[in-house]
Amino acid sequence: TEPGISVRWGFTPSIQINSALNPDFSQVEADVAQLEINTRFALYYTEKRPFFLEGADIFKTQLNAVYTRTITDPSWGIKLSGKEKSHAFGVLVSQDMITNLLLPTNQLSQLFTLDQSAVSSILRHRIDIGRQSTIGFLGTIRHGHSYSNSVLGCDGQFQLTASDSIGFQFLLSQTSYPKEIYEGNNQPDESFNSGALSMTYHHESRNWKLWTSYENLGRGFRADLGFIPRVDLRSTNVGIQRVLWGDSGGWYRKLLFTAEGSYSKNQEGKLTDRSIFLSAAVNGPLQSLLSLSLAARTEFFRVNYFDQFYFQLDSSIRPNRSFAFSLAGKIGDGIDYIGIRSAKILKIAPNVGFFIGRSFQASLEHSLERLYGKGGCLYVANLSQIRLVNHLTARLFIRTIVQYLDLDLTVRPFFNFLGP
Repeated sequence: TEPGISVRWGFTPSIQINSALNPDFSQVEADVAQLEINTRFALYYTEKRPFFLEGADIFKTQLNAVYTRTITDPSWGIKLSGKEKSHAFGVLVSQDMITNLLLPTNQLSQLFTLDQSAVSSILRHRIDIGRQSTIGFLGTIRHGHSYSNSVLGCDGQFQLTASDSIGFQFLLSQTSYPKEIYEGNNQPDESFNSGALSMTYHHESRNWKLWTSYENLGRGFRADLGFIPRVDLRSTNVGIQRVLWGDSGGWYRKLLFTAEGSYSKNQEGKLTDRSIFLSAAVNGPLQSLLSLSLAARTEFFRVNYFDQFYFQLDSSIRPNRSFAFSLAGKIGDGIDYIGIRSAKILKIAPNVGFFIGRSFQASLEHSLERLYGKGGCLYVANLSQIRLVNHLTARLFIRTIVQYLDLDLTVRPFFNFLGP
């Protein structure tokens, strides 16, 4: 027997306090499975635990400086969140029984677990300026027996006109790693600090969208209560989209033509990524979407530059309330990150949904991924997911989720260099 208790109290309609002692998250829905094969950086999984979801929007910023899934096995936690007039605030304090860390570099990210508990604290304050502008402050501290990480910064979002907005975020971090982390993991020694800067501009009118962003993340920047899998980076992104509107009875509702480019360097000025992305999409009748994309990319990994040229497909349709279908795909050049060599990649991902009244929903998803090298097929991965939900009453439902992964390694053994 392992008892626990959770308490939620609303001081006012807009201010709540949540507390938990030895919380049980066994009722939380399973994560949507993702293929973690041949990837450089850690994958993002959405938070689904009720304790952390309360007031989660308050903690969101341009840089993912708060990612509560880093708190893996909390023994206790308390959170106060809410909004009073123009002030929104959130405070979260929790003790985790283990310390999971995401160790980032420019080339890849690695997962590491410290066998020690840590106390995590997050403080967020956001102030509304007018109707659509905000300025905010964020502080996080994670402290263990021989480890600590703290982040402090400010951010803002300003609506300049009805169509134009700008945003920024500036963060400073101070980190102290024990010897077991920095030895053999390409991490800075002992105590170090660094900063991160993010700036964005966005224009959106009926017929045009334009955007640009800039990020500068120092080599020693760490947000261990967030999700930032890549540092030592200076990145610029620029995009433009033209929107053409059709008639309600025509063959298209909306046509979209997009061009986007990005350029990234490390802090020493060495080119690490460069890409150009072109796409054309059409929204048609029956809630349909068809998008075709072409991408040209240059990527530096380990000691080599790899040029990639690939096509992507995204499509979906929902002809009625009872049925929906989508299909995504990718074909072209890829990279074998284990063998550090060029490869060819094929991805296909169909998704079928059935909706019977308001009480029953079913979805079937599948992902196929093949990677080919000069020696033949390097691997074939098939990931299938089935999700069934039957609402018996307004308060009672049955949910079933089945996930199955089949991985065929036909040439060589495969291992996950990203860590456990």
